[in-house]
Amino acid sequence: KRNIASPEQLSKLTADLQVLSGNRLLIGIDQEGGKVNRLKESYGFPRFISAEEQAKKGEDSVLFYADLTGKTLHELGINLDFAPCVDVNTNPKCPIIGKLGRGFSSNPNQVARYASIWCWKLHVNSVIPCLKHFPGHGSSMADTHKGLADVTDTWNSQELIPYKELIGPI
Repeated sequence: KRNIASPEQLSKLTADLQVLSGNRLLIGIDQEGGKVNRLKESYGFPRFISAEEQAKKGEDSVLFYADLTGKTLHELGINLDFAPCVDVNTNPKCPIIGKLGRGFSSNPNQVARYASIWCWKLHVNSVIPCLKHFPGHGSSMADTHKGLADVTDTWNSQELIPYKELIGPI
């Protein structure tokens, strides 16, 4: 059974964990919106739409949901989000990215732009973002939750563009 029942319960849980620890804890969640959404509407949380839906509605939608996510997580005492997903949707049939609407776009520059908005809005709300899934899951034909996803024959260098734009030259 999941340990999230309501906003009040989750806020109390994270606050209690921080007090009991005696150290500043990183408390993380996998909260992208859409299918990867741990904070369910049925438990009293706001509705969070997928990256694909945000992108289809445009930059204002991305700004809104990134800010809503950051504010919600901060209020709950969560300071690390395993988001945004920066996979380039090069394979719309990918069972874990394309088919679930987790990718912002098939355009790597648009993915980078929208992911930068997410990172900014999480930072503004004192939440650490975690880019995923390096080096790109958007071209895979498999789900890494169920085993190995070999991208040897499907991966291309376009999938690195969001990382290069967001992280900078190495």
